[in-house]
Amino acid sequence: MTETAPTARPRRAGMPPPRSAWRDMGAGFLGAAVILALFVLAGSGPARAQERSVLSTLARHNAPVIEHDLRQWIKRIERMDGTEEPKRVLGMANRLVRRYPHLAEPRYLYAVRLAGMGGAEEQILMVLESAVARGFRDVPRLQAEPAFAALRDRPRFHDLIAAAGAPAVQDPRPFEPGRRPIKDGIALVGERNTGFDRRLKTLKALFLFDSDQSDSAVVRAIDAPHADLLNDWYAEGRAAGNHGDLYDNRDFDHASLRPERFPQVAFVEYSDIAHAAGVHQGLGVALMFDHVTVGNASTVRTGVLGRSHPRDAMTRPGVPDKLYRQYRSDHLYVYPGHRDHDLRQGDLFPANMPYLIASHGSSRSDKPFVAAALDILAAFRPDVKAYLRANRLLMPTVQMILRRGQTFVDDDADYLSGRAHPSAFEAEHLDRAKMVTLANGLTVDRVPPMVHLDVVNESRPRPGIEAFGPEVSETLFTTPAAIARVVRGTTHEKRMVISAANTQNLDDTPLRFEWVVLRGDAERIRIVPKDDRASRVEIVVPWHGRRPVPGHPELTTDRVDIGVFTRRGGIWSAPSFVSFVYPPNQKRDYAADGRLLSVDYRAPDLADRAVDPVLFHARRWSDVYDYDADGHLLGWRRWGLGPEQRFTRHGARVEEVDPLGRPLTARQIVYRYVEEDRREINKGTPKEIEAVPGDATLTYRYDGPDDHLGTLVDNGGG
Repeated sequence: MTETAPTARPRRAGMPPPRSAWRDMGAGFLGAAVILALFVLAGSGPARAQERSVLSTLARHNAPVIEHDLRQWIKRIERMDGTEEPKRVLGMANRLVRRYPHLAEPRYLYAVRLAGMGGAEEQILMVLESAVARGFRDVPRLQAEPAFAALRDRPRFHDLIAAAGAPAVQDPRPFEPGRRPIKDGIALVGERNTGFDRRLKTLKALFLFDSDQSDSAVVRAIDAPHADLLNDWYAEGRAAGNHGDLYDNRDFDHASLRPERFPQVAFVEYSDIAHAAGVHQGLGVALMFDHVTVGNASTVRTGVLGRSHPRDAMTRPGVPDKLYRQYRSDHLYVYPGHRDHDLRQGDLFPANMPYLIASHGSSRSDKPFVAAALDILAAFRPDVKAYLRANRLLMPTVQMILRRGQTFVDDDADYLSGRAHPSAFEAEHLDRAKMVTLANGLTVDRVPPMVHLDVVNESRPRPGIEAFGPEVSETLFTTPAAIARVVRGTTHEKRMVISAANTQNLDDTPLRFEWVVLRGDAERIRIVPKDDRASRVEIVVPWHGRRPVPGHPELTTDRVDIGVFTRRGGIWSAPSFVSFVYPPNQKRDYAADGRLLSVDYRAPDLADRAVDPVLFHARRWSDVYDYDADGHLLGWRRWGLGPEQRFTRHGARVEEVDPLGRPLTARQIVYRYVEEDRREINKGTPKEIEAVPGDATLTYRYDGPDDHLGTLVDNGGG
């Protein structure tokens, strides 16, 4: 494969993308990994040289996807334990070793499975030695593994422990990517300048801007008020311009900017091998750059889990963390909200985050925001832009100015409102002259910090009592500037204590924080400060049903957003967010005191609502709750699964009652996916949950005829 940029992709706006532009990036990326591995392994040379070549190639081009794929394989093997033939389990582990011969973890896993089925000691030790040679260093895990009990007295095993405890031997010829010079305004991503950044946990391409090369004196080659301002300020030395900034188009130039209009911006292009690795398209989390970067992909994820890139990023494990690292590393990408933010389905985004920009609309609706972000970057004063980069605040400040520069934002009250911080922004509200004026007026002593959030504690639903399913965790993601929860519990209120105390203070003035309900019923949501600066608060959010989107009454939402701001020099920061998304397919009824009266999981009038199958599941029943005279929960009755079923307050299904109808024995219940629907999510519809009897029997006794609550005397050993 060559290092040249593909000639079949002339960089011009309006060119329709190839069909592959809409493929899910993950699938293409992983496929490229296998192709590259086979390409290298097919070559000649010593085994160690081949292995190093595989390692460098896969690490440079596929490390993020391989890491995820490896976790999925390991989970699959672990689920097979005790349910499959030992040889089949061992075969799966062996296949994983062959799939990733350069990694230590598959070899260690294979040794565990081999020992578990009584394999030869010599072979087990050889496999373990090969794992240690490839970097396995988890000594406590090695010492505690039960499968290796028979090996612990062997001198060779002691040698293994010693080797695993030593620092990993570095490859004497590690790959060190070089900086590729920017030539004719093109920043080419290729094998020579792309490596895996272990700190950022992503691929990184390095470039060299020649400080001696002639720098265009024109910032914007268009006839517009904001362009005139930028050009004049740059000529006067009052604006930094875009020299040193990159533009990364990830949709085959389907919605690309025109280079002649941005003469100071370097345009990213991808070599053939970068294309083969699949790092050039779609959601931009596989690759970062060592310079300021603004990019876009006017595409969506298609297939059974089709969705916009922003919603995909919010619902894919680990991706919000990568987006945060981009945010603090001078990167900002724009993607269309597409059908996740429209009149037919409403606002389907499960969270709000400042790490990217979603545009209201579909193809090419993202382009104006890319241009606006580059305008803001160009408008910063040179010392301010350098200060923002040094403090990792460049993109948080761009986000603040973009939001503050909307046409309808006239004062602080407008800025601290839900309308100013939507899920998807509208191009008609962009005022680019206003934005560049705000950016150029910013001084170092007025730069606001980024609000850093930490979860101190939170309420969690009790499995089988307040949440019914294999997955009861309500955590969608927790990152420093965006926290999101999926409300699965049936309690009336979700409680969280959140701290902003770790926010970076840029001077000696104590920071004060403003917590604002941007979306939701502000009269019912309680935000209780725990100190005089509101650096720590308790948030109590009651059950929220569907409601209109702020500023867009024709759109609906199932989400609550709380924005957290601080200010410096009179300027409010970009928001950090705490979001709660509620199930759109459940009808709940609560008493005035918050007691749950009923939940209908199959309400006919909610059947047409769009439900994200990644976040929410289907249940074919409804529950009605019973309480004693003092308001204590007795249990609930369930309909929809045949004859009426009764459940105790501990979530067990009643099997035997006394003459007064009170439960004497009850069976523990296990909630799992319906067997034939295990792959239902792959059809784009929610997986169905079923309730099946468990092993434990609960026994109750009562102190007289007036005791309706009873006492649990035997919990079945649970």
